[in-house]
Amino acid sequence: MLSLGALGVATGAAPDDLPRYLAFQIHSTTIDPKAMRLVTELPPQEIGRVVSDLRNRIAVLGTDNRHLGFIVGPIAFDDTDDKVRDLIRSGFETALSQGVAVGFHIDDVVFWRRLEELNTRENLEWLDWEGTPNKGRRLNWDPPNVMRFTPVLCLNSQGVRRAVGTRAALIGTEIAKWLQDLKGAGKEDLFIGVIAGWETEIGRDFDTGKTLGYCALTNAGYSEKNPPVDIDEARSKIVKDYIELWAQTLTDVGVPHGKIYSHIALGTEKSAASAFCDLCAPGTSTYPFPGFLQTWRKDLASHGHPPWASCEGAAIDPREAKRGQLGIGMEGYLGNLFKRRGFGEHIRAEFGG
Repeated sequence: MLSLGALGVATGAAPDDLPRYLAFQIHSTTIDPKAMRLVTELPPQEIGRVVSDLRNRIAVLGTDNRHLGFIVGPIAFDDTDDKVRDLIRSGFETALSQGVAVGFHIDDVVFWRRLEELNTRENLEWLDWEGTPNKGRRLNWDPPNVMRFTPVLCLNSQGVRRAVGTRAALIGTEIAKWLQDLKGAGKEDLFIGVIAGWETEIGRDFDTGKTLGYCALTNAGYSEKNPPVDIDEARSKIVKDYIELWAQTLTDVGVPHGKIYSHIALGTEKSAASAFCDLCAPGTSTYPFPGFLQTWRKDLASHGHPPWASCEGAAIDPREAKRGQLGIGMEGYLGNLFKRRGFGEHIRAEFGG
């Protein structure tokens, strides 16, 4: 499934000689909420057909360092190693044959049911200092409905860190191998990069609605008698460390520097801090919620205005879409996000920009 109107990766606030991408997400799977796992796979060979349709709809591949692109994902723990290899191969072969840039989007926290060895108390997040495991992740993807998914993992447990190392090494090694084909063809700019997460967070317990994190906090040296001074800040650091683990492993096996993006859902200033890791460009979801742009621009300014990525978004608040609204239009949406010369500089700031 192709999410037309969803912005994949588009970097902004960067030197003009850096490539920029307008990319659309190709969903390689759909979700079964009842089974709490990914189902209905898009065959890898179908990626080429979907991208061909995208080319026909957009009609422009880009100029100089501006590229039309597509993002393949989610690549989740639920996916077998063979499927991961097939998705990466199909993505690169399509990029080479059609001249459309390719990137990959990792689901790092939600869909892990295939790895039954993680379904243990030491690898699941806790509701309290006593170590009560959570019963499921609370997701508000379809407001006002709340969905239950696989229990929340403890992001710094030994088992989870091993699983991340194994999966990130596989993804990065395969990408590095196929990058040689792009380099050989003189088309290195057709690699967008890797979005190393899908709104990475610790999250809430489904049954109680409580914010989790006590397993990870315990592993970080805290306890009920020795709690962190600021528990939200401590949770944010744990999330940042988890993102950095993915980024470090991907870099170690050959993903180029500057081609890894974090992906958080902007909530508070403390949650935004987790997006800024040493080996990744900061990335966030960019739906047109009131006040979003002021907050994000403030965060970017406090970190020296680095290149950044819109890793997920659309020109409409999903809640408004359910009520049949049309949104603000893609030109206004992109113009407000990036405010580049000749692109949106005279457009009214529709969502607080």
